[in-house]
Amino acid sequence: MSLSPKTKRGLWVSAIVLVILIALGAWFTWTKFFREEKEVFANEEEHFKYGSLGAEGERGIPYYLWLVLPRVFPDLMPGPGGYKSLGVVWEEGHEIPVGFSKKVVGFERITNNCAGSHEQRASHVAVFV
Repeated sequence: MSLSPKTKRGLWVSAIVLVILIALGAWFTWTKFFREEKEVFANEEEHFKYGSLGAEGERGIPYYLWLVLPRVFPDLMPGPGGYKSLGVVWEEGHEIPVGFSKKVVGFERITNNCAGSHEQRASHVAVFV
């Protein structure tokens, strides 16, 4: 069975359109879910406090979800003030507390980092081991 030239041309156009749609879908998926942006910090201290450990892709939660959780569920917080009521250190001028990292992996995600475990406050008493 032989196909007419018009049918062959229609099949080629359909195949090309399908390949273009698949390529656009792959690009969109990569851009929205997997693309990582490089972080830039003013100094090493800022990098320690707010830098990524690379865990956002696996266990990071969407930033805007993290932002609204204390407002949506204030009854589950230990007190007023959002995340401050949990005892996290929040520096003036920063949108996230010390010990959390915000990184774009497709979209903005947030997770904890080393500074959350290694921070000290003046109220802490030194313990010798």
